[in-house]
Amino acid sequence: MKGITLLMHNTTQPLRALIALFGMSALAACDGAPEKGPPPRVAVTEVVQPSTASASDRFPALLRAADRGRIGFELAGLVARVNVDVGDRFRKGELLATLQANQQQLGAEAASADLAQAQALAREAALDFDRKAALEGTGAVSQSEVDNARRVRDESAARVNALTAQAGRAKDTLRDTGLYAPYAGVVTGRLVQPSEVVGVGQPVFEVSGIGAGLEAVITVPARQRSAFAIGQRVSFAPDNGAALQAVVQQINAAAGSNGLFEIILSVPNAGRSNLALGSRGEVVLLAQSDDAIRLSLAAIRMGENGRGSVLVVDPKTNLVAERKVALGQVSDGGVTVTSGLKPGETVVVKGARLLRPGETVRPTSTGPKQYNP
Repeated sequence: MKGITLLMHNTTQPLRALIALFGMSALAACDGAPEKGPPPRVAVTEVVQPSTASASDRFPALLRAADRGRIGFELAGLVARVNVDVGDRFRKGELLATLQANQQQLGAEAASADLAQAQALAREAALDFDRKAALEGTGAVSQSEVDNARRVRDESAARVNALTAQAGRAKDTLRDTGLYAPYAGVVTGRLVQPSEVVGVGQPVFEVSGIGAGLEAVITVPARQRSAFAIGQRVSFAPDNGAALQAVVQQINAAAGSNGLFEIILSVPNAGRSNLALGSRGEVVLLAQSDDAIRLSLAAIRMGENGRGSVLVVDPKTNLVAERKVALGQVSDGGVTVTSGLKPGETVVVKGARLLRPGETVRPTSTGPKQYNP
């Protein structure tokens, strides 16, 4: 009996261990149950479509002369005479004002007299050498006389050359006492009066040319500067008259004191349309091609390298993935995507900066939407 009792006792221990093992397994199974992930985040999305706008932003523009600026004397001196006033038209090369030129006149006359005297001496020296050279070898003149005549002739010719240059400079200085029109135009501002003393280059007149055509000038904020490019064709719509084609000629690299960038555009046919200096209108930035995609600015994620991206939503899983895109025209109405997206794809247009690629979203869009700038 003792042997049997011992056997039963020994079999009880493995049974208890087995029961405990099953209990621990059950608990482990409960502890290892997969946890539910975070609920999908609500995101405003949009099915992108091509833009159908025919024109976008408009910028106030002012017409001015392509040739314009301030002009002044190349010498300092006392203003003797002013020949034109505000509103007067002038021809290219016309004398607009003069300085008192007594000293320059005397200098030019003295240089001219010195030159004339040197030329006379040079002619005599040349004749003397020719005579002596003709007698060389005959015994009528010595070799030293011939050599000396040659030296005098050469020195006289060199002096003539030097005095010719000096006389030319004196004439240029005398001419600089006059202020001549660089092109045909009109006086828009008179800045000095007779008997005033002016410095070198000090503005005397503000002028606008009438022969080189007209140009339009606009100012744009930094965010819209990239919408323009040299050679780009846009439309200029005057306040009174039909729209004309304009071409971007210059984009200032630095902003003005108001924080705006100046852009200059040529308007080739402005003169034919009888538009005058100072006419006002609008420069219309034409839209991209019909297959261009336009998104709201909130949809764009900007990287450190300045490149843009968007979050594209998988329509089957609602997972978002980051997509690099190329950006074009930027305005208050949105931004044009030139490559990287196709019509019909869904992108996050609000909250894109708060989401991470790989997250699941719950789209709130109800259908395609178009941004018309």
